[in-house]
Formats: sequence, structure tokens, C-alpha cells
Amino acid sequence: MIKVLFQLLLLYIGYKFIFGFIIPLFNSTRQMQSNIKNMQDRMQQQQRQQQQQQPQNSGEPKIKPRQEDYIEFEEIK
Repeated sequence: MIKVLFQLLLLYIGYKFIFGFIIPLFNSTRQMQSNIKNMQDRMQQQQRQQQQQQPQNSGEPKIKPRQEDYIEFEEIK
């Protein structure tokens, strides 16, 4: 009788451990991995967009600074 009760107690503890700790741990690990993968995909997409925009920006004429913006100075020896 005691042996049966002890086995039932062990089964109950094993059940609680598996369904209360192990399975939620696997689920949260899987969710974190998918979140990290989504974030990496978004970052790669942003990098591709930036790389595509850079060649377009390089073709624009650069604005030359006005002559008034510079102060002439004499070198002191």
C-alpha cells in the first residue's frame, strides 16, 4: 500500500515538473529564438534599404561652400 502511494506521489511530482517547468521552458526558448530571428531579418532588411539608398544619394551634386564661410589667415613663422 505504501509502495503504491509512493509511486503515485513520484508520478505526480514528475507530472508537475514536466508540465510546469520543462514544457514551458521549451515553449519560451522557441519563442525567443523566433523573436531573435525576426529582429535579425528586420535589421538585414534595413541594411539593404540603406545600401540601396546610398548609391542614389552619391549621384546628387554636392553644394560648394560659399566664399564668405572661410576666413583667410596668414601663417605666422
